[in-house]
Amino acid sequence: MSESRFLRLWIVWQVLLVGLVLLGPTYVKFAEPPWAIPAEHVLHVLGLASSAAASSILLTLCFLRTGGKLSSAAAFSIPAVMLGGLFLSLLVLRVSYSRMVLLVGSGLIVALLPAPLVGVRLGLRRSLALFVGILLAGGLMVALAATFVGSRIPQFSKGVVDSLLYTGYHVVDATSYSHYMAPHTAHGGGIEVFGDGYLVVNGDGDFYRLRWENGSDSLDIRPLGLRVPLNRGEFDADTEDAVRLRWFRVTDLLVKRRGERTRLLVPHHFWNRGSRCFVLRLSALELPAEEKDWAAAQAEWTTVYDTRPCLQVIDDRKGVPFDGRQGGGRLAQLDAERVLLTVGDHGFDGWTRREAYGQDVNADYGKTLVVNVAAGSAEIFTLGHRNPQGLHIDDGEAIWLTEHGPQGGDELNVLEGGRNYGWPFATYGTEYGQTTWPLLREADLRGEFEPPFYSWLPSIGISSLISVRGTLFREWRNDLLISSLNDESLWRLRIRRGRVASAERVEIGERIRDLVEGPDGRIILWTDTATIVSLRPARPDGAGAVAFGQCVGCHRPGDGASYGIGPPLTGVYGRRVASATGYRYSPALESLEGRWTEERLDAFLENPQNFAPGTTMEFQRIKDSEERRALIDHLKTLR
Repeated sequence: MSESRFLRLWIVWQVLLVGLVLLGPTYVKFAEPPWAIPAEHVLHVLGLASSAAASSILLTLCFLRTGGKLSSAAAFSIPAVMLGGLFLSLLVLRVSYSRMVLLVGSGLIVALLPAPLVGVRLGLRRSLALFVGILLAGGLMVALAATFVGSRIPQFSKGVVDSLLYTGYHVVDATSYSHYMAPHTAHGGGIEVFGDGYLVVNGDGDFYRLRWENGSDSLDIRPLGLRVPLNRGEFDADTEDAVRLRWFRVTDLLVKRRGERTRLLVPHHFWNRGSRCFVLRLSALELPAEEKDWAAAQAEWTTVYDTRPCLQVIDDRKGVPFDGRQGGGRLAQLDAERVLLTVGDHGFDGWTRREAYGQDVNADYGKTLVVNVAAGSAEIFTLGHRNPQGLHIDDGEAIWLTEHGPQGGDELNVLEGGRNYGWPFATYGTEYGQTTWPLLREADLRGEFEPPFYSWLPSIGISSLISVRGTLFREWRNDLLISSLNDESLWRLRIRRGRVASAERVEIGERIRDLVEGPDGRIILWTDTATIVSLRPARPDGAGAVAFGQCVGCHRPGDGASYGIGPPLTGVYGRRVASATGYRYSPALESLEGRWTEERLDAFLENPQNFAPGTTMEFQRIKDSEERRALIDHLKTLR
């Protein structure tokens, strides 16, 4: 074969293989193309494809540089080194990844990228024998990993990250536990207090038991082997490829102990194969009271209630065929046998779909329902909702509900039985890409619909909510904590005399799906990346961090470049006095020379005016030398 012809075939082979690495493993794992897979898996899939492309380019350059005499060992080592760099990056950056995608993709890259070169060097027969051996060895390794590691063991390196959140009333220790659970396809599920720990169900319907050991930071998470009857496989088999399977999901969890039994209530989508339509189903599982007895129990899920009517998957020019994002599906206990269930409109809003189910009293969608668990019946409690993502009953028996608006207009509502909350004819949001919502009616202006108690513009991707009942967060007691998805934050709302007196945003940096207040008072967050975040007030041994809380009103902690009223304090230790770029200092500080040392910081904190007469620093001097020392030690860590 001539060198030019071999080069052409080589380039075609590399391009095809890079495409195969990008498309093949994602279809194997997610049954979707790369652009439709869960967001948390995008980075490692792109990293895998980039490693294949980089390996291909390097192999081609080396092939040309050596005049076609590149050795087989070098041909295999180049993709191996590139993949090693990818794996190291995933570990350092703590990026979520799928073990199946990495194994399949890496095997394709290492085994097949150098294939044409090896084929020329070894001949057809030896090349076939080599690649068959590689495939058999790879299959054996995967089988051994599945046997000894087990599918229930987390697929990633566990990560624990501690950070401090500076809020108006508390300095908060935030501890994030990532990669403790197997990856899931669907965003959803919920978390509930159970005994001295917690139960979590993810969007795919898998249950986990969480417990902190003896009040420490050591978190134990165990899979329970329970699974919600979410028939996603049947839904997948009967619907078109355009349907987003990850929106077919579990939406919440309610745990109720009743004497010697524990009842699990779970709302989830269910596909009716006979009628080729879907519902939001409320399923129940009766188990022994203690979790240790569950493994030996013979229990089956029962159907409590199916929403009506059964909805068709519709593929038309508006919306998406199946909009499970708008499912709602939150639960709250009313009494021993009755629960309140929120049901989203699933896109049947009179605009995206012809039917406006939120205003149709003959349909369950766009409503909150009172479900009698024993009787398996339901009645409408309130109507006119779009996508109710949070539901909570406070100590005063007020029923709070959070729901998504369209573009803008996320809402906090107080529910009263029989009231109409307006959707889709009343909203403070707009149609996506437009400046108004096309179905607004004058009835909203005449007061025929209940207005929201509070609304967010722009929207925050509102999710769940609780009220703080314990004493651990003393200054937050009785405030509402509201979680968000797109905004990746908590919102603390203080309600006084029937209105929102104050609203504080606390940035978390994760899409928060659900939250709960634990038996010990800490706040636990369940996120879309299956990360558990524990929040509690900073401990006494964090005196420096607590003292730093006095500074954040004027000085922004962060990258060392952003500033508020005062200059940035990140990197202040060892920095030249009055040297932060872009900040206008007082002449008193600008006249000083040298750097911020421990001694200079101590003198400044003790009395700013004595240190730099005429400084504009408005600061209550820190008289206690131990407090100053703790604060300086903390400032030294801000890099």
